[in-house]
This record gives sequence, C-alpha cells and structure tokens, in this order.
Amino acid sequence: DNTMVVRVAPLTAENAIEVNSDGSFVLHEAVIDATLMGVAQRQVSLLVSLTPPPGIAIRAWEELVTVLLKRYAMQSRYRILRWELAATPEQARLLYPAFVKSLQREIPGALAGYRFVSANPLVGLDKFMESCIENALPVHILGWRVTESAEELGQTLLLLRHRLSQSPWFRTTRLLPEIGRAHV
Repeated sequence: DNTMVVRVAPLTAENAIEVNSDGSFVLHEAVIDATLMGVAQRQVSLLVSLTPPPGIAIRAWEELVTVLLKRYAMQSRYRILRWELAATPEQARLLYPAFVKSLQREIPGALAGYRFVSANPLVGLDKFMESCIENALPVHILGWRVTESAEELGQTLLLLRHRLSQSPWFRTTRLLPEIGRAHV
C-alpha cells in the first residue's frame, strides 16, 4: 500500500472536548470536523490518533470512542480506516480493550493501533503485549514520537522488530514512528 498516511490527533485540538467533574464529556464536533477536513482534503489516508482527555471515566471513554467512530469512520470524505490509541502504557492497559472492541464493532476490518506517548516505546511494551495476547486484541500499528538521533532510532527499530517477532500475535504489526521533537 503506497498511500500516504497522515497521523492526526483531533481530540488535542483546542476546545475539541471538555471533561466534566464527573468524568463525562462534551464533544465539540465542529472543531473536530475542521481538524479532520483540513487533512482529508489533501487526498491522503488518515490515521486518527485518540488521546484520552485527563479525567475522563472509562465508561465515558468507551462512549467517546463509539461516538467518534460512528460520526467519522463511515464518511467517505474522511477515508478513516486506521485508528490508534495514544496513551501511556498504564492507560493503554485500561483503555485499549474498550477502544479495540468499539472499533471492531463499528468498523469491522479497520486497523487498530497503539501510540506510546512516552519517549521510549520499549518502556512498558512487554506488559502491553501480554495484555493484548491475553485479551486477543489486535495491534496492527505501533507508533511513537521519535526524539532520538538517527542511530538511536535505528537501534530502537531493531529492538522493537525483534521483540514483536518473538510472538506470532505481533508479526504483522506495522511500526509507524512520528518524526519530530517531543513537547516539553
């Protein structure tokens, strides 16, 4: 597949979502529409990266993912067949199962991914992999923000490929690093 894939994180757009004190949320769809449309008009394939907002309850997270999938996945103008959870390893163990189940229910055949928000994708990888195997959760895409030198990136890629190849569950997982500086 030679289609250019562009990662976009609509929930991080200013004023895209508000989390109430009880952990529920208010979604501002116009902000998300504008974010996604700005990228989709460039005739690329989108990889939507969903970052759980601070303070959101697990049940509200499940509802939020379902709302977003129903609203955006089936609209041809967006062409969204790749979705990822961007979270810490601890958040991923809690939120990835609901994310994948919603994705499989709403868009059978869509690709599910996980993006480490830590600078080093090797930290927490083993526990995340164990959780995915135990719960039969696919990981089609594994991403992280690259903040290292080219030599260090090469080493990280080799280590990741080696760790993933040790399990038949992850042999087809695609590595998609994001080149750029980490936010401080």
